[in-house]
Amino acid sequence: MKNKKKLVLVISIVVIILIIAIAIMKIREITANEKQEEILYTRSLESEYEIEGKYDVGYMEHESNNSKTGKYSIWYPLKMENKKYPVIVIANGTGATAETHKDVFKHLSSWGFIVIGNEDKNSWTGESTSLSLDYILYLNNNNDSILYDKIDTNKIGVSGHSQGGVGAINAVCNYENSNYLKSIYTASCACREISSMLGWEYDTSEINIPYFMIAGTGDIDSGLIAPLDSLENTYNNIKSKTLTVMGRKKNIDHREVLKEAKGYMVAWFLTTLNGDHEARKVFYGNDAEITINTEYWQDVRIRNN
Repeated sequence: MKNKKKLVLVISIVVIILIIAIAIMKIREITANEKQEEILYTRSLESEYEIEGKYDVGYMEHESNNSKTGKYSIWYPLKMENKKYPVIVIANGTGATAETHKDVFKHLSSWGFIVIGNEDKNSWTGESTSLSLDYILYLNNNNDSILYDKIDTNKIGVSGHSQGGVGAINAVCNYENSNYLKSIYTASCACREISSMLGWEYDTSEINIPYFMIAGTGDIDSGLIAPLDSLENTYNNIKSKTLTVMGRKKNIDHREVLKEAKGYMVAWFLTTLNGDHEARKVFYGNDAEITINTEYWQDVRIRNN
């Protein structure tokens, strides 16, 4: 009888130990899933906008008699619905043309944007960007164009990389058609020190539209072309009370920043041109995604007052 009691006791202890072990495993599994869900949450919108949008993309080239612009390159939603579409005008970095970053511009167009660029390899004045804007507006009024009456002239943004960041700023500030531009995005915009040495003058205090400025944390950006203090100075120099955002994408450098940050570039223009409710979560609220996406972004600041 004593042996039976001992056996029952041993079995009971083993069962209890097994139950405790299973419970601990379950707790660990739940904790791991919660951590994974948190990671997925903070990454989810950027990931969503990094994949192609719902639109198949068409492409066309238009020759120009203006040596400043060369040909115009245009990406657009291939099967256009009976509505008007927002536009993004591109300012090129030093030595680049629209062809250089065609995959990025095709990606933007897949999210419902018409994108126009040109061949200007020295775009800092903003002149060629202003001319691209004029040309896309011309196509909107041209009965023979597939873009005829397809452009929402109240939803036009501008984007520039490196020297093109200077060009985008000047396109916003210095031309008769600047009032058409409603949102600006610059990637690794050349800092004031480099720009001054090269004669690329610009003044961000004139900007009065939503502005998202980014750079990478790699050596070239952080040490030379677009260091953190340059972003901070630009951010602090904006007098506008519209949405202003800065941030640095981790572990990428100057040449890759336009491509690697394309998810939030899409989110930015969906937010500021289309008022997209989902995309707004990246930039608005106490838990704005870009502020908690610390695995991929740092030095983020947002002002909206």
